[in-house]
Amino acid sequence: MGSLLEQRKVLDKIMFLYAVACEDADLKTSAFLEVLVSCHHLSPTAIAKMSGVDVADVEKMLSGLSAEVDIYSKYEIAVTAMALRFFMKDCEPTI
Repeated sequence: MGSLLEQRKVLDKIMFLYAVACEDADLKTSAFLEVLVSCHHLSPTAIAKMSGVDVADVEKMLSGLSAEVDIYSKYEIAVTAMALRFFMKDCEPTI
């Protein structure tokens, strides 16, 4: 395989596919966030501003510490992440 960046993108997509099959909604949201950050180069700060939540909440979701994030913030982050992913999916490179 090519560069480290290409490998990272493949791993991100694998993580996303795994998360889609799981029942854990927080894991799915984390996978969406990871794709937005790594493939589309959106910062956690930008996602937090679009979601109307604290940057720390987005960073906790990315770090797997979703238990520390309140349900309202999780909802706002999930809605924003899924909408952004939907609109940006055509910009992703094919594997």
